[in-house]
Amino acid sequence: MSAVVGTAHSVFTAVAHLEDLTVGHPHGVVIEDRPICVLRTDDEVIAFDDRCPHRGHPLSAASCEPGILRCALHGWEFSLPEGQAISPRAPFELELHEVRIVNDVIEVSL
Repeated sequence: MSAVVGTAHSVFTAVAHLEDLTVGHPHGVVIEDRPICVLRTDDEVIAFDDRCPHRGHPLSAASCEPGILRCALHGWEFSLPEGQAISPRAPFELELHEVRIVNDVIEVSL
C-alpha cells in the first residue's frame, strides 16, 4: 500500500488496512526510505520510527503488553502511547508520527 494523500499541513501515506494489524504486534513499514513501526492497541493506532533510540534495533521486533513496548535487543521499555523511556529511566523517547484512519486504511504522516 503506498497511496500518498496531502493536506494543508501534512502529507499522509497509506501503510496498511486496519484488519491487517494484530493488536499488540508491531508492524514495520517504510515511508520515503524511512523505517516506521505501526502498532495497533486496543484503543488506537500509533506510529513511530522503527528504531530504538538506545541502539537503533528495529522496534518492529519488539514485544508489547498493555501500555508498554519492550525492545528485543536490550529490554528497554517505552510507555504507550506517549513513547517515553520507562526502563531504564533515560532521556530517550520514541519519535511519534501522526496517524489517521480513513475507511479502515491506516495513514501515517512523517
